[in-house]
Order: sequence, then C-alpha cells, then structure tokens
Amino acid sequence: MSAETITDHIPVWTRHTDGAVITQFDYPTCEGLGLLKMDFLGLRNLTIMADAVAAIEKNQGTKVDLLGLPLDDKPTYELLGRGDTLGVFQFDGGPMRSLLRMMKPDNFEDISAVGALYRPGPMGVNSHTNYALRKNGLQEITPIHPELEEPCGRSSSPPTA
Repeated sequence: MSAETITDHIPVWTRHTDGAVITQFDYPTCEGLGLLKMDFLGLRNLTIMADAVAAIEKNQGTKVDLLGLPLDDKPTYELLGRGDTLGVFQFDGGPMRSLLRMMKPDNFEDISAVGALYRPGPMGVNSHTNYALRKNGLQEITPIHPELEEPCGRSSSPPTA
C-alpha cells in the first residue's frame, strides 16, 4: 500500500486468472521502502467454506453455525495432534503437520499459536519448536523477567512506586 502510484516504487504483476495485482518484492523490502505489504485471505477460500456449509446442510440435513462451533471438542484436538490435517486450510503441509504432532494442541489458543508461529520470522529463531517443547514440558521455560516467573505475570507482592 502506498499513498502514491505503487508502480513508481516497486515492480508489480497482474495475475491473469483473477486480475490481482501482486508485488514482486518481499515484505522486508517493501517495508524498507516505506510501503505496507499485506496478504489477505482470498475470497475463494471463503467461498469454499460457504459451499462446504451448504453441502453439509443439503446432504446431512444439519445446519452448521460456524460461530457456534464448540472450541473444546476433544476429537478435533486429537485429530490435530495426530497431524491428520491433509486438505485443512493452512494446516495441510508436511512441516505444519509435524509441528502439530509435536505441539499436540489441546485448546483453541494452541491453534492460534501454531498459526502465528508457523511463519518465517518465528521459525527462523526456532520459536515454533521451542513453544511445542515447552508446552509439553520437554524443554525448560526460563522467564526473561522476574515478573514473568509468576503465572500471568502477576507478582504476589504489590508493586512498588
């Protein structure tokens, strides 16, 4: 994103299949030029989800309320922990499935964490593996600040002025 004509700053390419304009520079290069690069979830993925919900209703007679799905479904977390996620958006690649097997997600926060950690930056410093190992008690957690030694960063003594 730029306040000026984007092609005055970086090369772009128009994808012929859908007309999307795509930069040829990576995020750090765009940022270094003072631009904002954002990736958006494609409408195609949202259409696939809507079609799947409609197919379930038509074929099974079951109405699916995506906002009402339980976030504590044990079989779902077991499936994720086994890495049985082929065809599951953002969770179907081999390395992601390995991370899921290592992490053994058992709550919704773990799903958020695996999505955030499976990025070049965190993976570059091994944060994804460290998180999974620490979550399961296989690696020691060393707090980086004394206040973090207590659960939720709360100290048992009142703060001093």
